[in-house]
Amino acid sequence: MSSGLDERPLRTVIESHILERNKYQSKFPSYEFKQSDPQASMLGVHGMSYDWKHGHAPIPTPFSTRALTFTGPNDGTNEYLEIADADAFSFDDGSGEGFSVSFWFNRDDQAAGTQYFLEKDGEYLIQSVYIGSPSSDVQQNLYFILYDGTGGGGYEQVIIPIRTTYGFNGQHSTWEHVVFTYDGRGGATASDGISIYVNGVDKTSSLTKLDSATYVKMVGTSNPVRIGASTSNANGFKGKLDEFSMWSDDLTSDEAIEIYNDGIPNNLGVHSNYAETIAWWRMGDPVPTDVSTIIDEKNNHDATTNNIVAGDFFDPNWSVTNSD
Repeated sequence: MSSGLDERPLRTVIESHILERNKYQSKFPSYEFKQSDPQASMLGVHGMSYDWKHGHAPIPTPFSTRALTFTGPNDGTNEYLEIADADAFSFDDGSGEGFSVSFWFNRDDQAAGTQYFLEKDGEYLIQSVYIGSPSSDVQQNLYFILYDGTGGGGYEQVIIPIRTTYGFNGQHSTWEHVVFTYDGRGGATASDGISIYVNGVDKTSSLTKLDSATYVKMVGTSNPVRIGASTSNANGFKGKLDEFSMWSDDLTSDEAIEIYNDGIPNNLGVHSNYAETIAWWRMGDPVPTDVSTIIDEKNNHDATTNNIVAGDFFDPNWSVTNSD
Protein backbone atom coordinates (compact mmCIF):
# COMPACT_ATOMS: atom_id res chain seq x y z
CA MET A 1 0.00 0.00 0.00
CA SER A 2 1.32 3.40 -0.92
CA SER A 3 2.11 5.85 1.87
CA GLY A 4 1.04 8.77 -0.30
CA LEU A 5 4.54 10.24 -0.23
CA ASP A 6 6.51 10.92 -3.37
CA GLU A 7 9.99 9.64 -4.01
CA ARG A 8 11.71 12.29 -1.92
CA PRO A 9 13.81 10.93 0.94
CA LEU A 10 12.17 10.98 4.33
CA ARG A 11 14.87 13.39 5.47
CA THR A 12 13.71 15.99 2.93
CA VAL A 13 10.07 15.63 3.97
CA ILE A 14 10.82 16.05 7.66
CA GLU A 15 13.16 18.95 6.99
CA SER A 16 10.59 20.74 4.88
CA HIS A 17 7.92 20.34 7.54
CA ILE A 18 10.10 21.62 10.36
CA LEU A 19 11.49 24.56 8.37
CA GLU A 20 7.93 25.56 7.48
CA ARG A 21 6.99 25.43 11.13
CA ASN A 22 10.00 27.56 12.08
CA LYS A 23 9.10 30.10 9.40
CA TYR A 24 5.79 30.79 11.09
CA GLN A 25 7.47 31.04 14.48
CA SER A 26 9.59 33.86 13.05
CA LYS A 27 6.73 35.51 11.16
CA PHE A 28 4.33 35.53 14.09
CA PRO A 29 6.51 35.86 17.21
CA SER A 30 3.54 36.70 19.45
CA TYR A 31 1.73 33.52 18.51
CA GLU A 32 1.87 30.95 21.29
CA PHE A 33 3.05 27.58 20.08
CA LYS A 34 1.77 24.89 22.40
CA GLN A 35 4.32 22.27 21.48
CA SER A 36 8.08 22.38 21.81
CA ASP A 37 10.44 22.05 18.87
CA PRO A 38 10.53 18.55 17.39
CA GLN A 39 13.19 16.36 18.92
CA ALA A 40 14.09 14.62 15.67
CA SER A 41 17.72 14.17 14.79
CA MET A 42 19.52 12.70 11.81
CA LEU A 43 23.17 12.41 10.94
CA GLY A 44 24.37 15.01 8.48
CA VAL A 45 27.77 15.77 6.93
CA HIS A 46 30.83 14.87 8.99
CA GLY A 47 28.68 12.64 11.21
CA MET A 48 27.13 15.55 13.11
CA SER A 49 23.51 15.87 14.12
CA TYR A 50 21.40 17.73 11.60
CA ASP A 51 20.27 21.17 12.72
CA TRP A 52 16.61 21.01 11.80
CA LYS A 53 15.79 24.42 13.20
CA HIS A 54 18.22 26.21 10.88
CA GLY A 55 18.06 23.81 7.98
CA HIS A 56 21.65 22.59 7.75
CA ALA A 57 24.25 20.49 9.49
CA PRO A 58 26.07 22.51 12.17
CA ILE A 59 29.18 24.23 10.87
CA PRO A 60 32.03 22.07 12.23
CA THR A 61 34.42 23.73 14.65
CA PRO A 62 37.99 23.09 13.44
CA PHE A 63 39.97 20.90 15.81
CA SER A 64 43.23 22.47 14.66
CA THR A 65 43.54 26.19 15.34
CA ARG A 66 47.31 26.51 15.00
CA ALA A 67 49.85 25.42 12.41
CA LEU A 68 53.54 26.14 11.96
CA THR A 69 55.30 28.07 9.20
CA PHE A 70 58.79 27.10 8.05
CA THR A 71 60.52 29.80 6.02
CA GLY A 72 63.26 27.46 4.85
CA PRO A 73 66.74 28.43 3.70
CA ASN A 74 65.73 31.70 2.06
CA ASP A 75 66.10 33.65 5.31
CA GLY A 76 69.57 32.26 5.97
CA THR A 77 68.42 29.75 8.57
CA ASN A 78 66.41 26.57 8.69
CA GLU A 79 63.53 26.13 11.08
CA TYR A 80 63.20 22.59 12.32
CA LEU A 81 61.99 20.41 15.14
CA GLU A 82 64.30 17.89 16.80
CA ILE A 83 63.15 14.91 18.82
CA ALA A 84 65.63 12.95 20.90
CA ASP A 85 66.41 9.40 19.84
CA ALA A 86 64.21 6.68 21.36
CA ASP A 87 63.67 3.01 20.65
CA ALA A 88 60.14 3.83 19.49
CA PHE A 89 61.52 5.63 16.42
CA SER A 90 63.58 2.67 15.17
CA PHE A 91 61.94 -0.27 13.42
CA ASP A 92 63.20 -3.82 12.94
CA ASP A 93 61.65 -4.17 9.51
CA GLY A 94 63.26 -7.54 8.85
CA SER A 95 60.92 -9.00 11.45
CA GLY A 96 57.86 -7.29 10.02
CA GLU A 97 57.77 -4.26 12.32
CA GLY A 98 55.95 -1.66 10.28
CA PHE A 99 55.28 2.03 10.83
CA SER A 100 53.42 5.00 9.34
CA VAL A 101 53.87 8.76 9.09
CA SER A 102 51.00 11.20 8.66
CA PHE A 103 51.04 14.97 8.21
CA TRP A 104 49.40 17.96 6.52
CA PHE A 105 51.58 20.22 4.40
CA ASN A 106 51.34 23.30 2.25
CA ARG A 107 54.62 23.81 0.40
CA ASP A 108 55.71 27.16 -0.96
CA ASP A 109 56.09 26.79 -4.72
CA GLN A 110 58.66 29.55 -4.82
CA ALA A 111 61.23 27.29 -3.12
CA ALA A 112 62.76 24.88 -5.61
CA GLY A 113 65.01 21.91 -4.97
CA THR A 114 64.98 19.24 -2.28
CA GLN A 115 63.26 19.85 1.04
CA TYR A 116 62.98 17.47 3.99
CA PHE A 117 59.78 16.73 5.85
CA LEU A 118 61.21 14.04 8.15
CA GLU A 119 64.56 12.36 8.68
CA LYS A 120 66.15 9.91 11.07
CA ASP A 121 69.61 9.83 9.58
CA GLY A 122 70.68 6.36 8.51
CA GLU A 123 67.18 4.90 8.90
CA TYR A 124 64.47 6.69 6.91
CA LEU A 125 63.66 9.91 5.08
CA ILE A 126 60.61 11.67 3.63
CA GLN A 127 61.41 14.54 1.27
CA SER A 128 59.93 16.68 -1.47
CA VAL A 129 61.81 17.39 -4.69
CA TYR A 130 60.84 19.93 -7.35
CA ILE A 131 61.93 19.23 -10.89
CA GLY A 132 62.30 22.44 -12.89
CA SER A 133 62.05 26.14 -12.19
CA PRO A 134 59.66 27.37 -9.47
CA SER A 135 58.40 30.01 -11.91
CA SER A 136 57.07 27.36 -14.29
CA ASP A 137 54.60 24.51 -14.01
CA VAL A 138 57.06 22.10 -12.46
CA GLN A 139 56.54 18.66 -10.99
CA GLN A 140 56.80 17.92 -7.28
CA ASN A 141 57.86 14.42 -6.26
CA LEU A 142 57.52 12.99 -2.78
CA TYR A 143 60.14 10.44 -1.75
CA PHE A 144 59.98 7.85 1.04
CA ILE A 145 63.38 6.21 1.55
CA LEU A 146 64.47 3.35 3.82
CA TYR A 147 68.21 2.99 4.45
CA ASP A 148 69.92 -0.34 4.98
CA GLY A 149 71.83 -0.47 8.24
CA THR A 150 73.58 -3.81 7.84
CA GLY A 151 76.60 -2.44 5.99
CA GLY A 152 75.54 -3.13 2.43
CA GLY A 153 74.85 0.50 1.66
CA GLY A 154 71.54 -0.23 -0.03
CA TYR A 155 68.25 1.57 0.25
CA GLU A 156 64.62 1.14 -0.72
CA GLN A 157 62.95 4.13 -2.31
CA VAL A 158 59.50 5.01 -3.61
CA ILE A 159 58.61 8.16 -5.51
CA ILE A 160 55.19 9.63 -6.25
CA PRO A 161 54.58 12.68 -8.48
CA ILE A 162 52.24 15.01 -6.65
CA ARG A 163 52.11 18.02 -8.95
CA THR A 164 51.23 16.04 -12.05
CA THR A 165 48.42 14.31 -10.15
CA TYR A 166 46.92 17.37 -8.50
CA GLY A 167 47.97 20.18 -10.84
CA PHE A 168 49.54 22.54 -8.32
CA ASN A 169 50.23 25.87 -9.97
CA GLY A 170 51.92 28.79 -8.25
CA GLN A 171 51.45 29.30 -4.52
CA HIS A 172 49.54 26.45 -2.92
CA SER A 173 46.04 27.56 -2.00
CA THR A 174 45.02 24.41 -0.12
CA TRP A 175 46.57 21.95 2.26
CA GLU A 176 47.48 18.39 1.28
CA HIS A 177 47.43 15.37 3.55
CA VAL A 178 49.75 12.39 3.14
CA VAL A 179 50.13 9.08 4.93
CA PHE A 180 53.15 6.90 4.21
CA THR A 181 52.97 3.33 5.50
CA TYR A 182 55.47 0.46 5.50
CA ASP A 183 54.61 -3.09 6.53
CA GLY A 184 58.14 -3.95 7.65
CA ARG A 185 58.78 -6.90 5.36
CA GLY A 186 62.48 -6.06 4.78
CA GLY A 187 64.64 -7.56 2.04
CA ALA A 188 65.42 -6.49 -1.50
CA THR A 189 61.74 -5.96 -2.36
CA ALA A 190 60.87 -3.98 0.76
CA SER A 191 59.40 -1.19 -1.37
CA ASP A 192 56.51 -3.53 -2.19
CA GLY A 193 55.45 -3.07 1.42
CA ILE A 194 55.17 0.72 1.11
CA SER A 195 51.85 2.46 0.52
CA ILE A 196 50.90 6.13 0.24
CA TYR A 197 47.56 7.85 0.72
CA VAL A 198 47.14 11.40 -0.56
CA ASN A 199 44.08 13.33 0.59
CA GLY A 200 42.41 10.10 1.64
CA VAL A 201 43.03 8.35 -1.71
CA ASP A 202 45.24 5.28 -2.10
CA LYS A 203 47.97 6.29 -4.58
CA THR A 204 50.17 3.24 -4.11
CA SER A 205 49.65 2.16 -7.71
CA SER A 206 51.22 5.48 -8.82
CA LEU A 207 54.48 4.85 -6.96
CA THR A 208 57.77 4.44 -8.76
CA LYS A 209 59.72 1.79 -6.84
CA LEU A 210 63.50 1.60 -6.85
CA ASP A 211 64.62 -1.64 -5.22
CA SER A 212 68.19 -2.24 -4.09
CA ALA A 213 69.49 -5.80 -4.18
CA THR A 214 71.79 -5.02 -1.24
CA TYR A 215 69.01 -3.79 1.05
CA VAL A 216 68.41 -6.04 4.05
CA LYS A 217 66.75 -3.93 6.74
CA MET A 218 67.00 -0.77 8.78
CA VAL A 219 69.13 -0.84 11.91
CA GLY A 220 68.51 1.51 14.81
CA THR A 221 70.85 4.45 15.27
CA SER A 222 71.29 7.02 18.03
CA ASN A 223 70.44 9.88 15.67
CA PRO A 224 67.56 12.20 16.55
CA VAL A 225 64.40 12.65 14.50
CA ARG A 226 64.25 15.91 12.53
CA ILE A 227 61.13 17.55 11.10
CA GLY A 228 61.65 20.38 8.59
CA ALA A 229 65.34 19.90 7.80
CA SER A 230 68.04 17.26 7.58
CA THR A 231 70.09 16.11 10.55
CA SER A 232 72.96 18.16 9.11
CA ASN A 233 70.68 21.23 9.02
CA ALA A 234 70.36 21.26 5.23
CA ASN A 235 67.42 20.98 2.82
CA GLY A 236 65.10 23.09 4.93
CA PHE A 237 61.37 22.85 4.29
CA LYS A 238 59.63 26.02 3.12
CA GLY A 239 55.90 26.06 3.74
CA LYS A 240 53.48 25.04 6.46
CA LEU A 241 53.00 21.87 8.49
CA ASP A 242 50.21 20.72 10.79
CA GLU A 243 49.18 17.67 12.84
CA PHE A 244 52.32 15.57 12.33
CA SER A 245 52.18 12.00 13.70
CA MET A 246 54.09 8.71 13.67
CA TRP A 247 52.55 5.28 14.23
CA SER A 248 53.97 1.86 15.12
CA ASP A 249 51.74 0.13 12.59
CA ASP A 250 51.19 0.18 8.84
CA LEU A 251 47.85 1.97 8.72
CA THR A 252 45.11 0.62 6.49
CA SER A 253 43.27 2.57 3.82
CA ASP A 254 40.28 3.05 6.12
CA GLU A 255 42.55 4.31 8.90
CA ALA A 256 44.22 6.80 6.54
CA ILE A 257 40.81 8.02 5.40
CA GLU A 258 39.80 8.40 9.04
CA ILE A 259 42.74 10.75 9.63
CA TYR A 260 42.00 12.73 6.46
CA ASN A 261 38.43 13.33 7.70
CA ASP A 262 37.10 14.92 4.49
CA GLY A 263 39.95 17.44 4.43
CA ILE A 264 39.79 18.78 7.99
CA PRO A 265 42.27 17.62 10.67
CA ASN A 266 40.47 15.89 13.50
CA ASN A 267 41.24 14.62 16.98
CA LEU A 268 43.63 11.69 16.63
CA GLY A 269 42.89 10.86 20.24
CA VAL A 270 39.64 9.25 19.11
CA HIS A 271 41.16 7.49 16.09
CA SER A 272 40.31 3.80 15.91
CA ASN A 273 44.02 2.86 16.00
CA TYR A 274 45.24 5.57 18.36
CA ALA A 275 46.88 2.95 20.59
CA GLU A 276 49.55 2.52 17.89
CA THR A 277 50.47 6.22 17.84
CA ILE A 278 54.13 6.78 18.72
CA ALA A 279 54.00 10.57 18.75
CA TRP A 280 51.64 13.36 17.72
CA TRP A 281 52.98 16.89 17.32
CA ARG A 282 50.12 19.33 16.78
CA MET A 283 52.33 22.20 15.57
CA GLY A 284 51.02 24.82 17.96
CA ASP A 285 47.81 23.54 19.54
CA PRO A 286 47.03 24.44 22.19
CA VAL A 287 48.49 27.93 21.88
CA PRO A 288 52.09 27.51 23.08
CA THR A 289 53.30 29.50 26.05
CA ASP A 290 56.88 28.45 25.30
CA VAL A 291 57.81 28.37 21.60
CA SER A 292 60.96 26.37 22.36
CA THR A 293 58.97 23.14 22.60
CA ILE A 294 56.27 21.36 20.61
CA ILE A 295 54.47 18.96 22.91
CA ASP A 296 53.93 15.31 21.95
CA GLU A 297 50.26 14.72 22.72
CA LYS A 298 50.61 10.93 22.96
CA ASN A 299 53.83 10.14 24.80
CA ASN A 300 56.81 12.13 26.02
CA HIS A 301 58.63 12.66 22.73
CA ASP A 302 58.48 16.46 22.87
CA ALA A 303 60.17 18.33 20.03
CA THR A 304 62.70 21.08 20.59
CA THR A 305 62.35 23.95 18.12
CA ASN A 306 65.18 25.67 16.25
CA ASN A 307 64.91 29.23 14.86
CA ILE A 308 61.15 29.25 15.48
CA VAL A 309 59.50 32.34 16.95
CA ALA A 310 55.99 33.12 18.12
CA GLY A 311 55.11 34.71 14.78
CA ASP A 312 55.65 31.39 13.00
CA PHE A 313 52.47 29.99 14.56
CA PHE A 314 49.24 30.94 12.82
CA ASP A 315 45.58 29.98 12.46
CA PRO A 316 45.21 27.88 9.28
CA ASN A 317 41.45 28.62 9.18
CA TRP A 318 40.46 25.05 8.48
CA SER A 319 37.01 24.65 6.98
CA VAL A 320 35.13 22.30 4.71
CA THR A 321 36.44 24.31 1.75
CA ASN A 322 39.85 22.66 2.32
CA SER A 323 38.51 19.26 1.29
CA ASP A 324 38.75 17.75 -2.17
